Amino acid sequence: MAVFEQVYRQLKSGKNKKDSTIQLRIKGDLLGVSKYVIKKDVPEADFIAAAASMAWDDGLSHEAWTAQKGFFKFEGIPGFWNSAFSPEDLTSDIVGPISQQSFFLMAVKSTTSRQV
Repeated sequence: MAVFEQVYRQLKSGKNKKDSTIQLRIKGDLLGVSKYVIKKDVPEADFIAAAASMAWDDGLSHEAWTAQKGFFKFEGIPGFWNSAFSPEDLTSDIVGPISQQSFFLMAVKSTTSRQV
């Protein structure tokens, strides 16, 4: 499940209040679990924007971790050091959250217009 969707679902489940913790588990990600603490209440109208923002932050934190020399036990393995902050990674880090935010907004607009 994508980061955006995990965050959005957790916000909808009530983890949108101050001091709530959102945990992200990305299948196949070597970094394991990311944890975010909500610093102030997130109103429902901001769930989509907050989820996109956290997905972007999570992507950048992944790049920062992989940029560290000696990342876990993968020092010297091609692709880790030189991949961090590559044009391909940065593009996908931003395009993913933006496209998911757009799709969610379209789905919400479509759903609400049908309820009239």
